[in-house]
Amino acid sequence: MKKYLITFENTYRVLEAEKRLTGVFNGVTTIPTPESMSTDCGVSLSLKSNKSRTEVRTVLKDSGISFSKIIKS
Repeated sequence: MKKYLITFENTYRVLEAEKRLTGVFNGVTTIPTPESMSTDCGVSLSLKSNKSRTEVRTVLKDSGISFSKIIKS
């Protein structure tokens, strides 16, 4: 199982993405953005999945949800 951290520009995008990704993937959790990461938003999503980063990116883009980064952790 792979684990990804997805960062966003604002909390609204996090909530949008959480709704969409929860319907597609299991293991979607809202978490505080790690202090070591420089972002505009203090909240990120943690996602556990067997899917690739490309597949996660595709779901977000197809849903019209903008994000900052998808990091495999």
